[in-house]
Amino acid sequence: MTAETFHLIPAITGAVSGAASVGLLNGPLQTLQDIWFVVYGHKWHYKVESIKAQQAMNIQAMQNNIQTGIEKIPANALKDPNVAIIGPALEASRFHMNEDSLREMFANLIVSAMDERKDGQVHHAFVEIIKSLSPLDAKNLEYLSQSGDAPIVNIVKEASYGFHMLHQHVFLGNRQVLDPNLITPSIDNLARLKLIDVTYTEHLTHEPVYDPFYHSALYQEKVSALGKELKLRRLDISKLQDLTRPVELDGKVLNKDERTEQIELINKELESKIEIQKGVIKLTAFGKNFLSVCSPTT
Repeated sequence: MTAETFHLIPAITGAVSGAASVGLLNGPLQTLQDIWFVVYGHKWHYKVESIKAQQAMNIQAMQNNIQTGIEKIPANALKDPNVAIIGPALEASRFHMNEDSLREMFANLIVSAMDERKDGQVHHAFVEIIKSLSPLDAKNLEYLSQSGDAPIVNIVKEASYGFHMLHQHVFLGNRQVLDPNLITPSIDNLARLKLIDVTYTEHLTHEPVYDPFYHSALYQEKVSALGKELKLRRLDISKLQDLTRPVELDGKVLNKDERTEQIELINKELESKIEIQKGVIKLTAFGKNFLSVCSPTT
């Protein structure tokens, strides 16, 4: 049985029963069969024709990216590409054709592998790094390639017992995406790949670059929420100070000394505040090389 005649759906559903016998596995198996075609040349189902057409357009776009890049290389710097670079790059790029930014990175890596001037910068690990990036990661890197060192902050609640992290790695450089649930994992991933370094033991000396963080919705929402919380605690103090009214805690009526103790605890809570830990996000030397080789903006 060859790759051209291998039908995944009948092969698998014919060997199992239950859910598969009533067609419940057809959707997942169809997806698997479609990917099989990409790798081994199996004929796709007619419903996938639109995907094939889009894939053809993406392949043409990558060819154009590569051709344009090669045309910019001086004739005396053009060399035979390192197969150990372009082979894995072409193989991996097939699964990222729909992601423009990553496709362009693969194209630029291939072009750089043919540019003698970048011999010291092209690294075999770059293929795996591109595979590990999301389009958002690529966008954040693009911003850093243009801006250089950039401000980044943590938003924390400081209290008498220490501090509590509210939002980590708040980065406002990418104006298109400000959701911390998306940005924070992206920053973590870029740091994991050693493309960037994030530190809060130092920060940029030009303080106004941190002003936007104080005006951000994330910070203002936390300040507002804490303000409401502390207002209620002040009301609790007023109740505790009114000795004409009984106050219960855990089913027990508090005496004067116990009231005083509770007031002291609440006063410590009232010292809480929302603060910004200033930091800086920097490209590493490895990250700068990566962008020099793979970024369409450098």
